[in-house]
Amino acid sequence: MMRQLVILLSLFVCLPNAKAVERPLFIPEGAFGVVQISDLIVGTLTLLKGIKGEGRYLTHNAQGDLCEVSPVRFLAGGFNGRTIGVEHGAEDIVIQVYSEEISERLMQAREVNSVDFPAERVHSSQAGWVVTAGLETMEAFILHPQPTWSSWWRYQETQLPCRPIHQPPVTGTTASALLGSSKGYSGP
Repeated sequence: MMRQLVILLSLFVCLPNAKAVERPLFIPEGAFGVVQISDLIVGTLTLLKGIKGEGRYLTHNAQGDLCEVSPVRFLAGGFNGRTIGVEHGAEDIVIQVYSEEISERLMQAREVNSVDFPAERVHSSQAGWVVTAGLETMEAFILHPQPTWSSWWRYQETQLPCRPIHQPPVTGTTASALLGSSKGYSGP
């Protein structure tokens, strides 16, 4: 089923860095939301690999309406580099959020990382979040990374606004069959 979702998502992505491209995304049953990082830069140096990007967190507000929290900054790294170079416009990173604590931290612009909150690759009842696209198993990552010097300037985390997304749901037998959910949405 995940393979079908990835195929569906790839059909609608024309240019990796194009901001105006509509990307269908849905929040799976039981999830609090979905993180989508689409503005990526990947740097590699022999065995090292680093990824920097920015994206959004799709969730539901208190009224149950679909909304977007952005920007969500992203950093990742690992020892899986294969070449030397820089690549712009890599594959989107998609992370499904099943933990209320992780969801709250994302909405409050608080740092969340894969060391303190281990990410799964396949959904299970214990999974706090599940990486469904764009990252390899050995890459650790941070969402909303905070500069270590922030405390010097009395930096305080603030609640990010969850801006409503006024888009009609994806409908039709194809969307229902592929997504297996009635919560399909077409986002900006």
